[in-house]
Amino acid sequence: MALLKCTHYAETLSMNCDFYAVLPENAVAPYKTVYLLHGLSDNSTCWLRYTSCERYAKANNLALIMPDGGRSFYTDMKKGSKYYSYLTEELPVQCERFFPSLSTKREDRFIAGLSMGGYGALKAALNSNLFSKCAAFSAVTDIKARMNTKDRRSFFEDIFGTEEEFTNSINDIYFTAKEKTTDKPQIFMSCGTEDELYKENLDFYKHLISLGYDIKSLRQTGGHTWDNWDTACEIAFKWFLEV
Repeated sequence: MALLKCTHYAETLSMNCDFYAVLPENAVAPYKTVYLLHGLSDNSTCWLRYTSCERYAKANNLALIMPDGGRSFYTDMKKGSKYYSYLTEELPVQCERFFPSLSTKREDRFIAGLSMGGYGALKAALNSNLFSKCAAFSAVTDIKARMNTKDRRSFFEDIFGTEEEFTNSINDIYFTAKEKTTDKPQIFMSCGTEDELYKENLDFYKHLISLGYDIKSLRQTGGHTWDNWDTACEIAFKWFLEV
């Protein structure tokens, strides 16, 4: 596998930013691609540092794109930059231009993420038609609950605006999951039973089931840990290739 650190000027963010790419060296192009999103306290290096994602990608002949989403929840922030537009409008176009070996077909594009990145992956898959499959590990799925927490309200309002502005917007994944009636992505969800996000993951899983989504789940013991995300990553990469 070839590992590349790429710095480019992102028009949507009005700044230079980094992403990492892992590309197969011996597989036959075009390559199927996984966009892999980090969590709130991490950056674009974390998947490479804390998991065996490169080894799993090699085993499945997958390319990886790992962008930096800051602390944005992959959102066009109320007070900040347009990270959702970057993720869904600019980054795939740029990557497929930089690396012509990447497939441009929806069925060959996948997205995955952990925690904040799990939310970002779900939002991108439910709002755009870029990705055919989505894997969410320990995803943040209940934004409204966080907006109603006094000590965190200002942080989330800087990202999403008021609760009224958030409700039934593209940032409200409960709403967008219901609104998406065609080209529904297949979804894989994983969360440890001791993870503080387990209940909200279970609630969102039930919501998706009620809406008729094709969904696979992995129930693990343990908490909000890289051990769990590494295991889920290996399983998800194999699942991406299932027909």
